[in-house]
Order: sequence, then structure tokens, then C-alpha cells
Amino acid sequence: MSTRSSARLLSAKGKSRTEKEHNTSEQEEAKSPPRKRQRATNKAPKVLPGKKQILDKQSFATLADMPLDIFIEIATYLLPIDVIHMARLTKSTRSMLMHRSSIHVWHVSMRNIPNLPDCPPDLSEPYFLSLVFLNACSVSLGACLLPCLSSAQACGQSTRTKLDETLRVRLCGPCRSEHLVYGADVPRELDELLHWSSKLKPPKGRLGDYTLRAEYEAIKVEHKQIKAKSKKAVKEWTKEKEVINGRRQNVCLGGELDTIADIVIQEAAGLTRFMEAMEMDRQSEQADTSKARWKEIQRRLREMGWEPKDMDFTNAWSTKTRQWRTIVVQPKPITDRVWAHLIPKLVPLLEINRNERLRVESRARKRTRGDHLKGLMDSLKRMDYSAFKLEANLRLPLPDDAYATTTVTYQAPFPTFLQALTWPVLNSLYEADVSITDMNESFVQQREDIKTQITEWQSYIQGYFMGLLDAQGEGLQPATGVDHPNLSDDLKCLLRADVLFRSLSSNHERNTPLNYDSLWTFGTLLSSSACQSSGSSSSSWLPHLDHLVLYPEAQVVARVLLADMGIPDASCLEMQGYRTNFVCGRCHDANFRSWTGLVQHYVQANELYNNMQKTSPETTYKHVHDPLYTDRPMVIHDSPSVKSGAGPIRWRICMLCEALPVKNQVGADKARIIQHVVDVHDITEPVMGKHYRRDPTVRSGLPKAEYSNSD
Repeated sequence: MSTRSSARLLSAKGKSRTEKEHNTSEQEEAKSPPRKRQRATNKAPKVLPGKKQILDKQSFATLADMPLDIFIEIATYLLPIDVIHMARLTKSTRSMLMHRSSIHVWHVSMRNIPNLPDCPPDLSEPYFLSLVFLNACSVSLGACLLPCLSSAQACGQSTRTKLDETLRVRLCGPCRSEHLVYGADVPRELDELLHWSSKLKPPKGRLGDYTLRAEYEAIKVEHKQIKAKSKKAVKEWTKEKEVINGRRQNVCLGGELDTIADIVIQEAAGLTRFMEAMEMDRQSEQADTSKARWKEIQRRLREMGWEPKDMDFTNAWSTKTRQWRTIVVQPKPITDRVWAHLIPKLVPLLEINRNERLRVESRARKRTRGDHLKGLMDSLKRMDYSAFKLEANLRLPLPDDAYATTTVTYQAPFPTFLQALTWPVLNSLYEADVSITDMNESFVQQREDIKTQITEWQSYIQGYFMGLLDAQGEGLQPATGVDHPNLSDDLKCLLRADVLFRSLSSNHERNTPLNYDSLWTFGTLLSSSACQSSGSSSSSWLPHLDHLVLYPEAQVVARVLLADMGIPDASCLEMQGYRTNFVCGRCHDANFRSWTGLVQHYVQANELYNNMQKTSPETTYKHVHDPLYTDRPMVIHDSPSVKSGAGPIRWRICMLCEALPVKNQVGADKARIIQHVVDVHDITEPVMGKHYRRDPTVRSGLPKAEYSNSD
């Protein structure tokens, strides 16, 4: 096999011989007499008036029958890609255009492309133009146009692989594996004699330099033949190959060359610039075509009655964006025929997108109506149902600088917006797809009906809890210490400090005692926004309150504590005035608590003692929280002496409580833990390491009530 340069030299040497033979054949054809035409024996059929004469297929002249000068004149107006396709049209056109006599056709077509570089000397024009303008594997081109590739190697696969300037090939995936040789597989003595490139996507993921297998085989055979002659011949042959390859490599690497290689550098650089410019032009043309296609689609769809919003698939809620872009965003023009096939695909997508848009817009309007309606309800609450303030008498002993009265607030239960939406009058305003102005007018018109339902809603809630008290049959008296015209006797009964409830819902602590006024503060009703599902339709909008029940254990404790403090009929509003100034006077725990927190502390202490009596009756464990235990008061409310708690506190742990199965750990400072061991476990002289121990954890000094002041 010969190399590309050798093939080019052989073609150049045979050029003059071919031209002479061609001129001789033309002279012989000019001297030979014209061939006589045979006279037709049958007459042409007559054509009836008004009938079109249809020519027979044999009457059409083929492209090969066209006079050569006319064909060449037409071909000069073609682009290279047109000449390539024409050469592939038929065998006759191929033999005509691939002949050396048609070389000027290729040259003229190349001049029709601005800035197209000249064909490199070692490539033929058809191969060069096919390599530049066809997105096809160059193996199929080289099989027919290059002597180093056989016809059996023809690929013919289309590929988007970029042109490699060094190897001057464009290979598909399978051909890269078949026609490339990895650098490590080539002997070192042939490295400088081959063309190498690392720009191609490597086959099998092997990064590095590659060369063409056909070129490698040809060089290997030629090197073997030259090597058999003499060392001098090998040296000269090697030097010649290195010069040729050096020119090629420097073309791609941009290196400086001698004057002989300057032309090659310019040609390669021009080819690179041309390929980049052609790619930019192609992308720009595709973008323009896509824009024109989109404008034409919009125009035709508007004529059909579709709105621009229906054609907007860029929203986050559009579910058919990918399908829409696949059809619309294409670099193909819209014709009537294309439109006929396109419209059945577009209409279903447009209908889906329009329905989604209408659904989203409806939800947005509904949210706006809901926000505005909530604002109207909040305004109604501030104007007609706001919390009212009242003076509460504080009857417990207070410090000298404290006031005997305090201002407390009471907020009557008011429905949340979600609860109010279950009312037909508000639900109709919320669901009606009208403007905000119209909704405001409707709200003003139905304002009195809404207030009536609020009153009924509040009366139902108060009646429910009064029913729970009546079921106890204890005949409670109204709370004292709070007087206000808006507080009825029934409401004062519910506001007693010893009337405590608890919630059975899963999202609230069941053992947390709640006064009547704190039910709305903690949002217990909000946790159960469900309405009554049974009964008449007129009561279906009322709240479901079965999860709120009385807390008898807490009520018993509260009455004992209030009696111990000397205010048995106090209200929960009065207890608000004491804030979190309550401390247990019986045990080691000196934390400040609210009224309900103190009640919960005593309830838990009673439960602990009862569990101890059930599980370990033989264990000594005194119930210091028992009302019969009168050595110390049950409640410390004024905290006359409070430690600053500036320094760290060394914590002590009761070892006797740790051994109990019902309680893990009891901790306090040293004085309190010793008093705990004496009072609860009846140990007269507690011993460190036996009855209590040190806790390695250092606690911060939080404010605590002085234990000594509880005596």
C-alpha cells in the first residue's frame, strides 16, 4: 500500500497522460461521421382535440444524455454539497464527476462558498469536500476515494463527530474502535513517522494519542521494505517522513515552521476557522428557523382562537412542557402539509395546558379571596369581639411594693378562619368566583348573619362546658374577685380557678390541666376543626368538642391548694395576676410555676405515691404532698427571698429514689436533697455515698425559692 502523499504524487504524474488521452479521444469523436437515425415505421397517434398528450417515459432524456458543456455550465452554479449529491445520484453522473476532466466543476463549486480554504495537496477534492460538508463517517468516503482503505471497509454511518484536523478523518463509534491504533501499541521506531491525535473521543475509554490503522499498516510495510535495502535509505526515508509529519503536527499545534510549511499552516488554520464559522452559521440559521417556526405556529393558533396564555408552556405547573418543545422547537419551517400533520398533536397539548392554567388561576383567585375574607373576619373580631380588660383583686399577701389589683384580659372563644369556613354563609363567599369588590359587598350585606352565627357558636361552646359542670352535680358558685358586665354567672362558674379541663386529642398532653380561658390560648379547639357530622343540618357547622373533658384529679388538688391559700372561690383570671410566682412548699423542687403548672405538679406527686403503694408497699416513702402533712405550707406564692443563682450549683442525687422502680432520679442542691431524704425516706442522718451522691453535671444557677422560707 502507498501513503496519501504517494497516491497524490502518482495521480499528479498520470495527469498529463490522462489529458492527452482525453484530447485524442475528442479529436477522434470530432472526425467520425454522425450516426444515422432510423426512420420510424409507425405513425404517431392522433391526439383528439381538448386532450393532453402524455409523453412516454422513453421520451424523457436522462441527465447523462445532456450535452457535457451544458451539464458543466449548470454544475458551476452548484454548491459543493450539491455536486457531492449529484455524484452519488447515478453511475453515469458519478463516472462523469469523478473523472479528472471534471476537476474544474469541483473547483468552481468551492469558489461558491465564501472563505472555504483550498483542498490540501495530499487530499482529493471530492474527499476533502465530503469530509467538510457531510456528517458521515470518513471510512465510507475513504473506501472509495483513498487508496489506503479498501471497499470492504465502507461504513456509511452518519455521525456527529467533529472533524479531526490532524488525522483529517471523521469517524463513527464502531469505526473508532476498528480503524484507530492506540499509541502504546505502536513500536517506538515508528512513532515519529505517523500522524497522532488526542482530540478524537477515545474508543473503550482509553485516553491518549491515536493514529489511523491503515496509515500505520502502510508505514509498517514501507518501513520493512526500506529497512531491507540499507541503513542510509532508512535514514533518508525516515527524515522525509518526519518532515511531512512535522508539518502536519505543527498545523494543529500552532507551532512555527519553516517557509516550506507556511502554506500548510495557513490552509489548516483556515480550515479550522471555516469549520467554526460554518458551525456558528448553522446554529444561527437553526435558531432563526426555529423562531420563524414558532411565530408561524403562534399565528396559525391565534387564527384558530387559541390565546397566548394557552401556548405558554414555561410555567412550573405545565406538565406537557417537554412534549410541547419537542414538537414546536425544531429548525424546520411550517408548511400547509406540515401543519396538517402537526395540528392533531398540538391541540391535545393546548387543551391540557389551558385546563391546567384555568385550574391554577382559579386556585390563585380562591387563595386571594380566602386571604381577604380572613382579613374581614379578623377586622370583625377586633371591632366587635375583642378581648376586654378588667381589674382583678389580688388577695394573697404581697410584697410592700406590689399592687393589690392587676389588669387581666379575657378573650371569649372566637372561631378560627378554618372553622368559620364550614359555615354556609362564609363558605358561599369563599367558593363564589367573584371579584374582591363583589365579595366585600356580599360580606357587608351578610354581616349580621355572620355575627348571629358567631353568637350561636359561642353559646354552644359555653353550653357544652356548663353541661359538663352540671353533670358533676356539685353546684359551684360563681368566682369572686372579678366583676364585669360582660361576665355572666355561668361564665364566672367556668372561670373558677378550680374548674379544670384536659384534652384527649393525640396532639396535646393529656395530663396538662387547662382553665376555661386557656382553652383558646393554647389552640385546643383549633386542633379539632372537624364539625359535627351527625344531627340536623342546622347544627352541622358547630364545633366537635368531645375531646375536651373535665379533669377531676386536678380539680380536687386545685380546691385543696386554694383552700390552703385562703381563696377557695378565686377565678383563673385572678391567678393570671400572680403569673409564675407559685412554688411547691412541700418537696425539694423549688421551681417557679404558673397556677396550672403547680396543680399538675401535685397531681403527678399523688400519682407517684399511689404507684409506690401498689408496687413497693414495704418501701418507706412518705407522701409529703398530702394535705394532712401540715409541717409546711403547700404553696409559696410571694417568694420573699430568691437566690441570684449567679454561680454554678453542685447537684446531688438521691440514691434511694434511683433504686425505686417507679422513679429514676431526684436531684437538687445539697441542702434540699438532704431535707428530701429526711422527709420522704425517714432517714434522720443522711450519709454521702449511701443515701445521696454527687452529680458530675454542674447546673447553672437559676432563680430558686429559699427552702428555709417555707417553714
